[in-house]
Amino acid sequence: MKKTLAAGLVILLAGLFLTYAFGATQQQRTETQMIASLDKSWAISAYFEKGENLTLRFSPHPDWSYLFYLEPEEDQPLFRKYLLINITDNSTSTLTQFRVTLMPPLGITPAAPYGFLLSIASIETIQHGTLVVEETSDAIGGRVDRSGEYMVECKLEPPDVIGEDRIPKPASPPTLTLNAIRIEVTYPYSYLLPLGISTVAVGAVAAAWGAKSLKRKARRKIVQDARKA
Repeated sequence: MKKTLAAGLVILLAGLFLTYAFGATQQQRTETQMIASLDKSWAISAYFEKGENLTLRFSPHPDWSYLFYLEPEEDQPLFRKYLLINITDNSTSTLTQFRVTLMPPLGITPAAPYGFLLSIASIETIQHGTLVVEETSDAIGGRVDRSGEYMVECKLEPPDVIGEDRIPKPASPPTLTLNAIRIEVTYPYSYLLPLGISTVAVGAVAAAWGAKSLKRKARRKIVQDARKA
């Protein structure tokens, strides 16, 4: 009977291990799909499903490198511009706002004939709302919490530029691209779950039977000893 109890406990532990192995090993598959793209536009919209990650990519227009730049500030790039980005859930009118700091390449002072593009120095989340934005994320966007149409609107600060002709004019719109990132979690050892559950059940039954048999044997011994006395 002790052997039955011991075997039951071993089988029970084996079943628990198989069940644990099912959940402990998982794989993530990431799929990126371009949803919409517009050339020379300050706004773009597209439909996203709940759970997808909405991300925005933009290509600065060459004339963004022209003057004007923001006034210098401490702990900020000497020459910088801001791109303010509002992402709005059209069904609730709630928005998430990002501020992208743009700067010339290191060591370059903006001057004619300008032959460079501004690059991203930093991305900040100014207002949380329609998207779930991870604190460690360096992307413009976040996880969609509600299926629906999302509007992205951009605004450059300062809004005007002045080129070699010395005539101020509004900055040209960028190229905007919206991507949907889907993350799928799979369990490569999913077949272990039913095997683990059935093994736990067999082990539990065997252990219970062994323990019950030991109790019966102990009672018989007590009765026999009492009769002998």
